[in-house]
Amino acid sequence: MSRAKTILDDTLKHFELDLERGIMKATDEADYERMMKAAELLQKTRAEKPSAPTKQQQAEQEAFERRIAKFDQDRELEAREQERIKHQEFLKLEQENIALRKKLNNPDKPPSPLFRKYADDYLTFVGGSTLYPRTKKRYAAMLQTFQSFVGKKATLDDITPSMMLNFQTWLAKADPLTDRKGVTNRTIDEYTGVVSNVYKMVIKKLADNPVEGRLVKKKQRMKSVRKPFTPDELVRIFDPIVWNALRDPADFFVPILALLTGSRPASICQLRLGDIRMEGGILCIHYHDYIEGNSSKTEATNRIAPMHPLLEDVGFIRYLHDVKALKGSSAVTLVFPWLNKYEQGYADAPSQYFTKRLKTLLIYVKNVKVLYPCAIQPISG
Repeated sequence: MSRAKTILDDTLKHFELDLERGIMKATDEADYERMMKAAELLQKTRAEKPSAPTKQQQAEQEAFERRIAKFDQDRELEAREQERIKHQEFLKLEQENIALRKKLNNPDKPPSPLFRKYADDYLTFVGGSTLYPRTKKRYAAMLQTFQSFVGKKATLDDITPSMMLNFQTWLAKADPLTDRKGVTNRTIDEYTGVVSNVYKMVIKKLADNPVEGRLVKKKQRMKSVRKPFTPDELVRIFDPIVWNALRDPADFFVPILALLTGSRPASICQLRLGDIRMEGGILCIHYHDYIEGNSSKTEATNRIAPMHPLLEDVGFIRYLHDVKALKGSSAVTLVFPWLNKYEQGYADAPSQYFTKRLKTLLIYVKNVKVLYPCAIQPISG
């Protein structure tokens, strides 16, 4: 409701005006005229006051703002695409200039061989090695990425230290056009190492290695981020009540063997009954990769480790006798014969259980606190 008062000739005059309720009152004719002017002014003010936008108007405004945002995004992507095309053209011209200069300087020199040929030879060599299948696939994917960057027709002469630097820079930067994310320095070193291996193991003296000395963070790459479990954490993990209730011998023994021998779960799960035998009067575990189906991460995996006395106390020797008594068992029977083999070997199931156990206890930290020899501090004695 709107009210107005006026003072005229020192005499107080009144009128009442409520447009919403339809009330209009005046004491005399003069007040009536003033009241009508006030009503006209209020109506005019209300007509000029902007009304709240409707839902349709809000939706249209939001749609307009989205179109503007998309337009700006498209312009940015277009600019990035133009930049990428210019970069590719620059690399192409650089390769052509290098090839032309070398041809002019050495007119009788035969054409440089394609890098692709030697990359294929390297992958053939890796395919016949004892590396994990997943590692082999990773090496192949890395070389394919490098080959896409330098081009299928890139020769050994084309791949220079300058090109390797460009490749490393390209890996580090994200590409929104292809949703490719930039990688870490550690991963860049992995790519660099694979390319370097092609030169070291296949190309050898046919061309200089453009990767030599070009690792991004070699010292940091060699340093493990995994941390050993604390004594308190080990007590909580290997709680006797929980551990004795386990039904799967692999879930029970694999973490204990990793704890006491410092071995990888994959190496433990591929052990055969014949790998645990006496050496010089001492019961030992023989880790190796020379049986078909076995694999090793490094040469250091092939070793002999004495059996820890605690393994007999927790029933591991008695368990081995039970497996040997199974029908059809032999020296090449797996210690945990029911485990299935996957890309990384036989350790998937026990590793998953141990990870679940760590998560339940709120101890698990990805790549830091895990079932791994570097993460479990061996017990001596």
